[in-house]
Amino acid sequence: MPLLPYHDHLEREAARFSAVLAEADLAAPVPACPGWDLAALTGHLGGIHRWARDAVVLGRPTDEERPYPGDRDGLRAWFDEGAAELLTTLRTTDPAAPCWHFGPKPRTADFWSRRQAHETAIHVRDAEEAAYGSASPVDAELVVDGIDEILTMFLPRQVRLGRIEPPGQVVELRPTDVDSGPFRLAPGGEGEVVGAVEGPAETLLLVLWRRLTPAAPGVRIEGDAAAVRALLALPLTP
Repeated sequence: MPLLPYHDHLEREAARFSAVLAEADLAAPVPACPGWDLAALTGHLGGIHRWARDAVVLGRPTDEERPYPGDRDGLRAWFDEGAAELLTTLRTTDPAAPCWHFGPKPRTADFWSRRQAHETAIHVRDAEEAAYGSASPVDAELVVDGIDEILTMFLPRQVRLGRIEPPGQVVELRPTDVDSGPFRLAPGGEGEVVGAVEGPAETLLLVLWRRLTPAAPGVRIEGDAAAVRALLALPLTP
């Protein structure tokens, strides 16, 4: 995939998340993250920003506790501070600098630019859904890259860690609104193509992230529907 302006995306998505914090009910439940309210989601994302920055600055992550304020102004300031520090670190670090991360080699700092842009974007959607009952679209430039990230980084990691038993089957993902794809959902690397899933690229991304189901409007399954749904039900991401 071509490199995207991940730092600009991260900055924009963090600002959108902060804007939600300025007015939303912090106790609002987050449908995409059962058991969390908006304050807990903020604690998670702000903590991840700090954790990722530690990986870049120190060359490894830390287990440091990252408590967050409970009041609106304090929580928003805490979130903004963490996002700004991460962004500054990523913009001033050589992308090729050695750095721990959980993806495939090479172990370099540029991994975190991509990962945190996507992490923040998906949680902006979660926050807006919690606050307003619906969410604005994921940035179109991030959508196809987000599909690629799941299939080429997260999925192999889940297999490597033993969280997925490769079934030896393949599903094609066919976006209907962009000139990209088809993508291959292939936990075992290769295998028999048992079917395909067609739909808008953003919808396919959200199905992979389990924010939508394969029954979402605009999605069409071809081939062995049961096998396709079984593959989509695998824990493709943590």
